[in-house]
Amino acid sequence: MERFGPLAAPLIFQPGGGLDQREIYSEKHDVSANDSHRLPNKRVSSVARAASICQINAMSYAQSARSTFSDMLGTLDHLVVKAQDAGIADEVLGEKLTEDMFPLELQFRIALNQVLLALNQVGRKTLPLEQSAYRSLADVRAGIASVRSHIVQSDPAEWAAVDEPVDLNLPNGVRFLMSSEEDIRDWIMPNFYFHVTMAYALLRHAGLSLGKMDFLPHMARYRVPDDR
Repeated sequence: MERFGPLAAPLIFQPGGGLDQREIYSEKHDVSANDSHRLPNKRVSSVARAASICQINAMSYAQSARSTFSDMLGTLDHLVVKAQDAGIADEVLGEKLTEDMFPLELQFRIALNQVLLALNQVGRKTLPLEQSAYRSLADVRAGIASVRSHIVQSDPAEWAAVDEPVDLNLPNGVRFLMSSEEDIRDWIMPNFYFHVTMAYALLRHAGLSLGKMDFLPHMARYRVPDDR
């Protein structure tokens, strides 16, 4: 198994089922899927409604995840641009708070890999992870732009159903078994936010003037103009 860093470990994605609802109905009732038009209208309608609800649920968690990833990738880009505008040198990528923590460069890279892992695990993609160290802030921006483009191109309707299983095996032997929705909510998203926060903290520690709204630049779209 390849390893991409302690918090960016690959996982084994085991999609569940895949049968069309009419095929499931047909197996249980010994009726061909092609003959579904002969089934009682009420039963066909119920199957169609159930399938529609499943698709809506899948799109709901997928759309939420895509929006969050897009906003916080915007945060990372904003932080890098602000560092460049302040004249901070590329050597800042080696910044650490303590000797036993990952440097800024790897904080950026693992954050981006969480998005790629999400797209691979439940978004039906097969994207390579960011494995080469960024040598400059410009490289970081390029990496962010690349990942953002993958998010924009992903279709929520193609994401795994909320209850499809994800079997996650970490390099240290720990194994998690959860649904696709739980994988995004309880594993991917917390790890993503952790490394975005570390990037903010390390740039702040390096002397970059940052405030709360530099972490939440997307909130500008909701701001109410001051009438005074």
